[in-house]
Amino acid sequence: VSACGQPSLQYSGAPSGAASYVVGPGDVLEVIVLDQEDVSRSTTVQSDGIFTMPLLGGIAVAGKTVGEIQKLITEMLSRDFLVNPSVEVRVREFASQFALVMGEVVNPGQRALRGNTRLIDLLIESGGFRPTASGEILVQRTDGTFPDGEKVVRFRLGNTSGMTEKDQRNAEIVLRNGDVVTASPKYYVTVDGEVGRPGRILVEN
Repeated sequence: VSACGQPSLQYSGAPSGAASYVVGPGDVLEVIVLDQEDVSRSTTVQSDGIFTMPLLGGIAVAGKTVGEIQKLITEMLSRDFLVNPSVEVRVREFASQFALVMGEVVNPGQRALRGNTRLIDLLIESGGFRPTASGEILVQRTDGTFPDGEKVVRFRLGNTSGMTEKDQRNAEIVLRNGDVVTASPKYYVTVDGEVGRPGRILVEN
């Protein structure tokens, strides 16, 4: 998302995957067992973290990644019911982890996290920056800290000439449940009186 005089979010990178997504209550899981339609199931993870399947009954899945759940179900079916089952687990609806996007984006609001969701993913999903955005981003971590031990990071992302290498590193920040992302507005000062060019001036850096 780019426009003359406003920050650019033109970016090319690998999409986030769901294999490492940590499942929680409210998520809808789809389990596909090849050639076993009676066993395959799509069900919501309950508030107690249990997912129910034919043959296996209730399975505690909350706190496990999609990959771990797929391995667990494969092992349980192999042990008692099927020979070499082929199992695939997908998340049909992401509903247990969210980040909040605020400020100068086109569509602010709550966004679901889908496993290794990056900052750039949420900004693009939110429609990119408004013309009033400065490009300055504030990310607040409500659960835990960033790798440097801080709970808040602030940086400027993008400019009219595109993203720098540092911008791309910042864009790759992986968000956690409860993170709050704020896109700051542009700030101005007004210069008046006996100067050559009185008026409003954009404050940068």
